[in-house]
Amino acid sequence: MRTDTESLELPAWLRDAPSDGFDTAIRINEKWWQKTLSNAGLDDEAPPSHDGRLKRSDIFSLASEGIGTARQARRVLWSSLAWGEGPRAFRNPGRVRSFLQDTARNSDNLVTALAASTSDPVDAYGRMNGHTKHLGPAFFTKALYFAGAGKPTHPSLILDARVAAALHKHCGWESLRIGGAWPADTYGRYCSLLGRWAQEMTTDGRPVNAEDLEYRLFMKR
Repeated sequence: MRTDTESLELPAWLRDAPSDGFDTAIRINEKWWQKTLSNAGLDDEAPPSHDGRLKRSDIFSLASEGIGTARQARRVLWSSLAWGEGPRAFRNPGRVRSFLQDTARNSDNLVTALAASTSDPVDAYGRMNGHTKHLGPAFFTKALYFAGAGKPTHPSLILDARVAAALHKHCGWESLRIGGAWPADTYGRYCSLLGRWAQEMTTDGRPVNAEDLEYRLFMKR
């Protein structure tokens, strides 16, 4: 039975969960990114790391410079992938290789999706979902999220297996798949749910953003 997310109540534990470490610097595989993008003739698109580390705020700053060109959009994507994987290459080689098999087409789609992410998460998600081999929701939603440049009103959020598991096990969203393969409608319901919960938690002296709740869900053990 499909869970009615419009009636799900904000769990007490989520309200009280700490959000320390939200902008912690993540060590990335800087050399791999520089070599891979340089070999593709995109050496000026490497993630903007500092001493081999990357923070959310670094990617927000990058996105604030613009997301409307192919180069700008790809830089947000590469940085999102680097931040998401940390020091490992792991599955990023397959993601990047697939993207670069048709750079022009994939770049055009990425530009359109990132633009849509600022107002229509469902449309943005639908444009990315299944478009590029190996680039699944857990990672392309990172790019949709970072495209907002840290604006508190940005509606697109990160959705990965850890966040889904917390929602399923600890928040009452029993119909939510944990392992991925979420349809666009589910992503839209997720973004709306966290947006509503954030509004419920916000007070005059303490604003709460949906991204804060995503981080608390990700950290739930």
